[in-house]
Amino acid sequence: MRIALALSAICAVAFGCGRPPAPAVPVAPVATAKAAAATLAKTNSLKLEIRPARFVEAPVGGELFGNQIVWELRYAEFKEEAIERHGFKEMFGGGGEKNALIREEAEKSPLVALARKDTNINLTLRAGVYPGIVSVAQYSNLVSHLEKSEGVDILMPAKVVTAGNQEGMIQVTSAATVVVAGSSANEGGLVTKTLDFGQTASVRALEVTANSVSIEIASRMEEFGGYAGDGKPGASPNFDVTVVASRVKMGRDEVLLLGSPMRMRVTKWKEKVPYLGDVPVLGRFFTKSGAETNFYRLVMIVRPVVK
Repeated sequence: MRIALALSAICAVAFGCGRPPAPAVPVAPVATAKAAAATLAKTNSLKLEIRPARFVEAPVGGELFGNQIVWELRYAEFKEEAIERHGFKEMFGGGGEKNALIREEAEKSPLVALARKDTNINLTLRAGVYPGIVSVAQYSNLVSHLEKSEGVDILMPAKVVTAGNQEGMIQVTSAATVVVAGSSANEGGLVTKTLDFGQTASVRALEVTANSVSIEIASRMEEFGGYAGDGKPGASPNFDVTVVASRVKMGRDEVLLLGSPMRMRVTKWKEKVPYLGDVPVLGRFFTKSGAETNFYRLVMIVRPVVK
């Protein structure tokens, strides 16, 4: 009995046997949420040192003969909430820049020309640019970071080689047939057109020196946003054109960023119970529909490598 009591005492002193469990310390949900958000921001954020780039007049003279330029281009599409998290908030401050190149590039869009002729077409034109410059050292980190980040889509990277002041063209488009006029009740009266949608960019070097390169770049993104009203062919088609362009003088070890105005994308969805959702009149009680609106900015990343 004494041995048992002694062991019991040792257990109580050394290991806390027989003691009531200590009350749990409550963890504040708000504090936990803030800590998680801070960790996420630290993990997903990238500190960028973006210096502003200004539009310059076309240089006179300069050395171009014999220079070969390898152009590396990427498009990154940011959701609105991802702009600040990825270090681009300062670049999009102010009202952006509008210049003659932007107006010229907008005039080249077949969708803009079509909308002028046909009042049945709804066209949204977003033209402007938010230019900035980062170092080549940050460029690889930037691309690697964006490819793994939530809220960012990296569109197809492209590369083109030019010589002297030769213009290089990059086009990533796909053709689609769109009903541009007519009534959906009268199939014979529908008017269709086959149009290209996607990204088009042109690049050109204007001057190359030992330390700098002056470049001219223009890009537009053309999208089809479905049909107005009930979304059926025959209603007015919705076209969206985003144009960015600039002429910039930058260091040969720098990378140009061209940000677009805010773009809106509406995604419509519809769900219905099989069979019951197709019943006339009563089918609407077994059907749900809605629309999701998101805001995006497009950032064009341009790296001219002088050979």
